Amino acid sequence: MLKRLNLDPTLIQVEFIPKLAHVLDMKVQTLSKLLASKRKIGSRYLIIKKNITLTNPIINKLKQLKLMRISVCTHKNIANKLSFIERTLNTLNLQKTKTTYTLVRQCKKARIAGVALQQDTKRYYPKSASLAPLLGRVNANKKGTSGIEGEFENSLAGHNGQTLTNFKVNTDEAYFNSKTITQRQQGQNIVLTIDADIQYHAYEAIKKSVQKHEADSGSAIILAPNGEVLAMVNYPADNPNDNSIYNAEHYRNRVLSDKVEPGSTMKPFTMLLALDKNQITATEDELIDVSKRIGHIKPDGKYKKMTIKKILQKSHNLGTVNVSERLKPETMYNTWHKLGFGHQLGLIPSIESSGSLRHFSSWALSDKRTLSFSHGPMETNLAQLARAYLVFANGRCDAAIKTG
Repeated sequence: MLKRLNLDPTLIQVEFIPKLAHVLDMKVQTLSKLLASKRKIGSRYLIIKKNITLTNPIINKLKQLKLMRISVCTHKNIANKLSFIERTLNTLNLQKTKTTYTLVRQCKKARIAGVALQQDTKRYYPKSASLAPLLGRVNANKKGTSGIEGEFENSLAGHNGQTLTNFKVNTDEAYFNSKTITQRQQGQNIVLTIDADIQYHAYEAIKKSVQKHEADSGSAIILAPNGEVLAMVNYPADNPNDNSIYNAEHYRNRVLSDKVEPGSTMKPFTMLLALDKNQITATEDELIDVSKRIGHIKPDGKYKKMTIKKILQKSHNLGTVNVSERLKPETMYNTWHKLGFGHQLGLIPSIESSGSLRHFSSWALSDKRTLSFSHGPMETNLAQLARAYLVFANGRCDAAIKTG
């Protein structure tokens, strides 16, 4: 349970301000100016402290302060008494004597007024920094500003209701009649497919890797064969339970927002497509000539002929390009597009990069060749790449699995 401290600036006595400032660990001058500015506009509502735990020392200090009685002074205008003659003349309307007033300072023992501890709520994130870039956070007004919190703010927050109250006078008894205009809507629950254990271990692994290699950042995503996201981690990340620290970059979900060149991770797709189109067999007796230059891709001098399995094992660019020469640009483009590249997956649309996949009609011959090992006319995010790899995880191509 949490508390918040609400002050009524119009009621707090000046004599108590130094003591209240001490309880709040504030400078007297700072608190005085704040109260004066609120009092000037007639405000009777000032939340001075939020999310106060029951074990916070401020609770006991406030209790002691509320029991304390000190001399509180007020100034009042007191009417001066008229003499007997003046009162008589006033009564007979023979003479009108104006009432005069004297400003009098009155002091008496009193307790502090205008201080109230109220119930408060606070978002708590049990998985701390490991889920922060995915879940996001709420601001001081408890409104989601990033991640799941921001994307689904309207669903999570719910909506206030509206009631119209009419005062009826054309009856025997006047009474208030309330009519509900709109019903209050409770916020909805959002259930994620994240596995807490997998998320934690993935986060720790990425964190150690980034620190070991002194990298700027690291990200990872883990999917189940059916496409459910079991883990989505980013590092560095902040603890959303600590309001004293905030770095927007540490809430950046790079898995979805950052575009990258997937590089050699695309070579298996080139081989898969060639298998599907019967351009290769991927058997041990099928050898691909890698001794001749193709475009700007030169032989490395280590190999002359390679099997499909060896090309993938060695991540051989020339071997991959050799196979891609048997494929049409339109076929490659359509396959890459069906795999999910170049358009959003719809996980968190507001931050999700669609990547890029230029239409095959704009490709040069070099674009088609570099696309086979994923450079050139495409960029992707990690989520798109992971989902595309599900074609292998689900065993949709026995021939590709045989290549190892």
